[in-house]
Order: sequence, then structure tokens, then C-alpha cells
Amino acid sequence: RRTARLEAGISPKTCNNETVFLGGILERAFRDELLEKNPLKALKLLPVDNVRFRTATGSEEERLAAEMEPEDFEIVAVAMDT
Repeated sequence: RRTARLEAGISPKTCNNETVFLGGILERAFRDELLEKNPLKALKLLPVDNVRFRTATGSEEERLAAEMEPEDFEIVAVAMDT
């Protein structure tokens, strides 16, 4: 089922969130002796690449420049552009 969700375009992070949520429900049922075992207990979570690339907006750069000395901001501006 998880493979089908991934093939349908659902992100690995979303699949993990669903797995953890459902696993919690099943774990509670197990502790309340409604299940003999939690079938998701051994299921490993998918690897997730959460790296996000974000740049400062024009207004953020302007606010930063207003708070810094001009010569210091020149260094920061070069660093932000690399």
C-alpha cells in the first residue's frame, strides 16, 4: 500500500506521517489488548530528503542592509549570492 501511495506521487514524508499516525493508533489498540500485536511495529520509515534551499527576499535583504554597516553588508551580500 505504501508503494502505491509513493507511485501516486505522495511524498515519503507524508507516507511517514501517515505510518506514524496509524502506528500510534494500532499501538494503543495493542496496549488495550484489542490486538495481539502492532502490525506496523517493524515497518521502517522511509528516508526523507528535507533539504530546502531558501534565499532572502528583496525586502529581507533591505532590512538586513539597514541594520548593518555598509562594508559589513557587502561581505554578507556576496555570501548570500554564492
